[in-house]
Amino acid sequence: MISVNRQRDLILYLLNVDNYVTSKEIAQKLEISTKTVYRMITKINKEANKLIISSQRGLGYKVEDVDLLRKMINSGIMDIQFVTPVERRNRILKRLLLSSPRTITEEGLWKEYYVGYSVKSLDKKVMKSILSGFDLKLISTEAGCKIIGKELAIRKALMDLVDDKNIVDLTQVADNKNFKQKYDVNFITRQIEFIEDKLGIKIPYPYNINLFTHLYILLGRYRETRSKLTDLNANGLNNIDYSLLNISKEVINNVSTYLGVKVDSKEIYYVYEYLSSSSFNGQNVLKSVTQDGYGIKITKDLVCETYKYLGVKKYNDDAIIDKLIKHIRPLLNRLKNNIKVNNNLLEQIKLEYGDILNGVIKASKIIQEKYSLNEIDENEAGYLTLYFAQDIEENKKKINVLIMCATGIGTSQLLKIKVHNAFPDIQIVDVVGTNDLDKFKTKEVDLIISTIVPQRHISIPVVLVSSLFTSQDRTIVHRKIKEIESYE
Repeated sequence: MISVNRQRDLILYLLNVDNYVTSKEIAQKLEISTKTVYRMITKINKEANKLIISSQRGLGYKVEDVDLLRKMINSGIMDIQFVTPVERRNRILKRLLLSSPRTITEEGLWKEYYVGYSVKSLDKKVMKSILSGFDLKLISTEAGCKIIGKELAIRKALMDLVDDKNIVDLTQVADNKNFKQKYDVNFITRQIEFIEDKLGIKIPYPYNINLFTHLYILLGRYRETRSKLTDLNANGLNNIDYSLLNISKEVINNVSTYLGVKVDSKEIYYVYEYLSSSSFNGQNVLKSVTQDGYGIKITKDLVCETYKYLGVKKYNDDAIIDKLIKHIRPLLNRLKNNIKVNNNLLEQIKLEYGDILNGVIKASKIIQEKYSLNEIDENEAGYLTLYFAQDIEENKKKINVLIMCATGIGTSQLLKIKVHNAFPDIQIVDVVGTNDLDKFKTKEVDLIISTIVPQRHISIPVVLVSSLFTSQDRTIVHRKIKEIESYE
């Protein structure tokens, strides 16, 4: 009987070679006989009911239908997990980063992927390019490979490689393949619960996930190196919130006990930075780590520039500034500490509030230059957009509409219902006939929707529609409403 593991090894090996490979080479690589190679390939072709792996006399074997083979793997016909080149490189990078500056042999890094020399060379080239963006170097020698660079750069690279974009709740972490060390997952979850108990709040998404990932990487680094990481440089802290600092100390003491390794005291300040860079949804636990005047000035300028780009009247400045400042304070800390956050709502925000998001992005660039801030990226701009969208929705002035028909009864009442259903946000103030228009106070009306041409000149915008209120009528009314809103 041919083992599933050997069949898997054969398929992975053939998928990672570009040309024909002899049965002898396969047998040597997989430490099996040439007869076993033949039997396995025959079995795979039979299961596929098609010639997936072909043979050429004097050349050997080659995968002819890569897509079909991968479909069979992904559909579960074959109990094999196919790893893409990107996944392979990311896994190797994570392993090297966690072990840095320790050297790992090439055999140890690539063995499970069954790739040849050319694929390894390409992998190394791509990994060097990725690492250069973090000021890190991949050193390749006869002994193997290692990554050298500053500790903070190593952790930033690891944070970038951890795909936590689909996690919005800590309960999802246990099933995420990026966090395989389940004992670590349970330990870190307890630490976050400990922090929340101390503060008397729940740390919201995405700050809880950011802190979780930071602590998970911290555990991995100390476990792999089993030593004190001496090149850590803590940023200078101003206006320290000592309640957060003391909690950070307790967390790092717990980490030291858990690992059985003396953890550098500077790690306290990195945990503190994550806490001080978190927004607690307005819960009053975080003191301002920036001067209030500075934060308020930035917030006011951001509101002014955003609404300038949007061409929207600044409805209630104080209301949005009061809400936004609670987000801006930790945002400024994140920018200072180079802490990035993911935004799982970003695609939905682009879809529903694309214009507002673009306005926030443009305004943010002005704010960045004016105050010499680090980049406010698209994820951060997305969170800011929600504040502006809420402010605009809450303070939007309802458009007062008058429905006018020949008599003001019958079809006009039906038209009123159709208009209301199509535009529930407008205010239909009344339904009148042409003879009643003179009696009505039109100064309180923004738009007249009429089935007939008015008998006299009216200074208020008038949209002529049919009593059936067709889709074309709805389009015309929608355009006129948008036009009126832009004049607000």
